[in-house]
Amino acid sequence: MASKCIPGFVILILCCTAFSLLAQQSTINRELDSATKLAQNGNLQAADKIVKKIVRIHPESGPAWDLLAEIAEHRLSYDDSIAESFNALGKTLSLFQNNNDSDGKKQILNIATAIRQTNAPFYDQYEYYYVLRKAMMLADNALNCSVYARRLTATEDVDTNVNDKASKYFEEAEKKADENNADDAIALNKSAIKEYPDFYIAHIRLGQLYCGMGKQTEAIAYYQLAEKKYPLMLMAYKNAAYVYEMMGAYDKCLEECIASLTAYPDVYMLQNLETATEKLGKKIDIKWTARQALPNRILSEKDKETENKFGYKNKRDDSLSETWKYYKQAQAKVSAFCDADGIIVKPNAPTKSKYMEVYSWEEMLKNSNDASLDEARRMQKLGYLDCYVMVSCFHFDFYKQYLDFVVKNRERVIRYYRSMIKKR
Repeated sequence: MASKCIPGFVILILCCTAFSLLAQQSTINRELDSATKLAQNGNLQAADKIVKKIVRIHPESGPAWDLLAEIAEHRLSYDDSIAESFNALGKTLSLFQNNNDSDGKKQILNIATAIRQTNAPFYDQYEYYYVLRKAMMLADNALNCSVYARRLTATEDVDTNVNDKASKYFEEAEKKADENNADDAIALNKSAIKEYPDFYIAHIRLGQLYCGMGKQTEAIAYYQLAEKKYPLMLMAYKNAAYVYEMMGAYDKCLEECIASLTAYPDVYMLQNLETATEKLGKKIDIKWTARQALPNRILSEKDKETENKFGYKNKRDDSLSETWKYYKQAQAKVSAFCDADGIIVKPNAPTKSKYMEVYSWEEMLKNSNDASLDEARRMQKLGYLDCYVMVSCFHFDFYKQYLDFVVKNRERVIRYYRSMIKKR
């Protein structure tokens, strides 16, 4: 029997394409390295300019968005220190008000001007937030942006009601841990939990201490206790998945990764889920869909003012494809039935879904046959469009909708992910 051969010109095209992609990635990496060095040397403005150019040309580059967000965060901190410097300069200037030291005044004013010129334009909290919004809209591998976004939207201190005695035990445990006295640290953390059984961070610390001693079974036990007490807190799932990965127990690591997605769809955990399935000789059969528009949101008057002032509305709305125009137009049809978070709470809404985000995707699918929606269309046929939209294509702009969804559909989300694990 004659063997089937791939034509030479096809091989040539494939090789050229692969080479082109490698060369492109190499260029991006060089530019990112250059920007990183500039940032490390304190030239944040120049670094910012380079990375913004990269994300304009390669919006899918998670590492580029991560660096841009890191620069933005540093510039925020730096700008705070500059503000403090100006305050100090103002106080110094006041010392000269009652004398004729004009040279001293002039010198200080020159310093202030130099500082302002060197570091302008300044970042603000809204700009930083907008960088994160765009990153999570356009890239599925922006690890740091995912962490920063979670800090802004989902960080909750569940230990605010811990009593004084438990807090004191915990503080002593931290000191012992710093002194590398793990045994005493463990005993003190256990005392803290005895005083306050729902002490989340004490459970986490016990897991970390046992893990450091090589006692993985004990570590896992405390992490899973924390998961049961606080199923919407991510850290316990993350740490448990890490321990199982260390043990080579990839089936259990996989389950922890899936469960974590009902606390927060962290990009790092999604990547861990892929790694675990690969180690088991399987794959996760879900393709992420990039967005052309930021999520529909019901804005307060303050939010509207901010978006108008800083121009943070999606600047590409006028050039959206017809498909994503259907998405944007969906908000006007359903917002009257929603609460402030986009959760549908009023009767007679134009959808059976309970969420503005899911309805917006339904409208796209109903009105467009665009190939970019093939994965969403497949999920709709399987009965999992809501899970796909709310979790697999999560954006922190609709975090409150996500939270309501996973609280009411936790087991269904887990079932959805398990069903998408296939043999290679």
